[in-house]
Amino acid sequence: MSNSILKKLLSALPVFQNLSNDELRILAFIGKRQEHLSKEAIYAAYSESDGAILLSAGRAIIHYEADHKPDVVARRGMLMNELSLFTPKQYDYDISGLEMITIYYFDREDFLHLMNDFPEIGQKIQTNIARRLADNLAVVSD
Repeated sequence: MSNSILKKLLSALPVFQNLSNDELRILAFIGKRQEHLSKEAIYAAYSESDGAILLSAGRAIIHYEADHKPDVVARRGMLMNELSLFTPKQYDYDISGLEMITIYYFDREDFLHLMNDFPEIGQKIQTNIARRLADNLAVVSD
């Protein structure tokens, strides 16, 4: 996948909105491309997630361990385990490919170094997160 397509996928994500083309290029640089076979586990429920997963090709299934939560089909451009970019987190679902898939894995340590080394990128991401939280709180209070 070309770097321009990865940058386009990243720019569509709310957490990375308003990043410049150069900032997206820097962010794309830390993403580790991986290919996985159909039904191959990408993330196992309740294991510690060390980063986020961007699905760039194919479809994956997010299977919740809880019976009352329906499975979710992830498609190209979906960012999974987003909170793991910032803090260790365990999720109550498994992720595996429904078919051959390509992902980009964004390791938390690399991501936090990037935010430290490029404070303007970190500030934009923090602003995006604050805006999303404010929007969600506004919906809840309505």
